[in-house]
Amino acid sequence: FYSFEEVRPRLRIWRRGLSAFFLGAALTFPYQTGYALKRFKEIVAPKLSPCIQGKKLSLEQIVKEHGPIHKKVIENLLKEDKYRRLRDNPYFRTAYVTVAIESVESSGDRCAVGVYGEKGAMQLIARTASLYNVKEPFDLEQNIEGGVRYFADLLVTYLNRGIAPSEAVKFAIAAYNTGQDNVDWA
Repeated sequence: FYSFEEVRPRLRIWRRGLSAFFLGAALTFPYQTGYALKRFKEIVAPKLSPCIQGKKLSLEQIVKEHGPIHKKVIENLLKEDKYRRLRDNPYFRTAYVTVAIESVESSGDRCAVGVYGEKGAMQLIARTASLYNVKEPFDLEQNIEGGVRYFADLLVTYLNRGIAPSEAVKFAIAAYNTGQDNVDWA
């Protein structure tokens, strides 16, 4: 029979919408489990959200795996006239800040869900996600693009107020984490 450690990942699948009957059958008849899981992987799994099981990454892994996405989004942003003030800002252009934000917010877990309903690698709340056209918050590229655009808008806001670039980055990071209204109020 299977140990609890082997069954635990299957229990997470059940929470994603599978019937208790399927899970009960898989646990009751261990000799059928292999076939049932094979059928599940072939038929059901491709239709589910990519977040059956998230994984936390180290900063080095985030830079290696997600860094190119951050760089691509930033390159596209810098082409837009709205973000022309960020072209000379080394803190933003190198993508280190946005990768660090992702590392702190979710440890690179594309399936992370926060206490207040923040979702994805960049931990976007529903309102922010809708503002930046993030339809599927657990899609890594959409989530990173929405988060980087949000951070860029915050950074431009503080730069337009006449704050020095190094200080504007600090304000933008604080606003990303706690909300712009809270930073402005403080």
